[in-house]
Amino acid sequence: MRSDMIALDPDRLSALLQHKGYKQYHIAKMLGVSPKTVNRWCTGKVSYVSLTNGKQLADLLDCDIEDFGPLKSNENDALYQQLFTDDLLLTLSPSGSWAMLESILASMPQDQISNQVKGKLLNWLSITSWRQRKYDQGMAYALEAKDLGRDTDLEDVYYQALANIATIQGIQGYPQPALAAYLECYEHLPKMGTAKDQAALCNNLAMTYFDLGLFDQAATMQEKTIQLYSTGPYPYNLAIGYAVLGLCQIELGLWPSADQALAQALTQAQTSNFVEGKVTVPLYQLYSQLKQGQVPASQAYDPLIKSFLEKATYDPYCYHIIDLYFRMVGHLDRAEETILTGLDKVKEAGLLGGILLKEYALLQTDKGELAQANLLRAKSNACFKEAGIINRSW
Repeated sequence: MRSDMIALDPDRLSALLQHKGYKQYHIAKMLGVSPKTVNRWCTGKVSYVSLTNGKQLADLLDCDIEDFGPLKSNENDALYQQLFTDDLLLTLSPSGSWAMLESILASMPQDQISNQVKGKLLNWLSITSWRQRKYDQGMAYALEAKDLGRDTDLEDVYYQALANIATIQGIQGYPQPALAAYLECYEHLPKMGTAKDQAALCNNLAMTYFDLGLFDQAATMQEKTIQLYSTGPYPYNLAIGYAVLGLCQIELGLWPSADQALAQALTQAQTSNFVEGKVTVPLYQLYSQLKQGQVPASQAYDPLIKSFLEKATYDPYCYHIIDLYFRMVGHLDRAEETILTGLDKVKEAGLLGGILLKEYALLQTDKGELAQANLLRAKSNACFKEAGIINRSW
């Protein structure tokens, strides 16, 4: 246990409150903390409190800080520490085996673990949830971890949870609140943990800048991401890093640099057997060709597009790329089908919802359906406005 933390037994604390005639909201008001925080102390959801809060609580209850303990055994910490040390996230990430990892975590004992381990467990469960597109569940885990980190002064737990919250917001197409949360984490970058953890934050911040159309900032941040990931054997993470950098450079019109970055991304994806990357990175390379006005033979990309459309969890931005491809090769029916599939995936909301609705409006214009095109344009702008992305409106 950390020297600046005090063990807290919920039964003893509840008995002391009852003895003094205090309600939880009384304690919260006198200590300047939220009632929810005090409730977590009294229900055992938090096993330690900070030394400052512990001393203030002891003064209010006219007792010694030792009266709040002893703490129950943390004998199960060792099981988790072995799991965390082996970095199962890194092992399973390339294959996308998130359901397997979630099952492993859920099967392990949840009692007799320290706040530090519980916080990391909650953050891992958040990651496995949002990776499977179970966003509400992922958000619930992240919020619980955030509360735990704040209530126990575990800054690494707090900022990792905040980063998970931002990631879910970004994925759901709301980059403005995601950016605010990521920037708060970035201001405390050393507290994010290892160089790999810091790189993950920089990567997500870069993708948020990308979503907001701030491609210069995105490229600069992604270069920092790659530099941090290059300190270790992280080909899976480097594949993502180079892929995002390549997308930024495409939007900036830096074609040779984009092609080099995407070539690196594909090499790293193959090295790490990153299943999703081996499908999505070639689609990003297709995007580079399309943006340069180059239209490859339709049959060349059909197998790749088929592989993407069969996977429900791959990067939904690729729906935009595939739609653009079908439109440029004159397959308007397949373009419309791709747009509708993508809109169903993103629930016609957020950044990508706005992009796909815009593409759908352009497609309807090409077909002469002007009234429908105007309706779709209005819906597209509404998505951008809701997501806080005014510069994408049209």
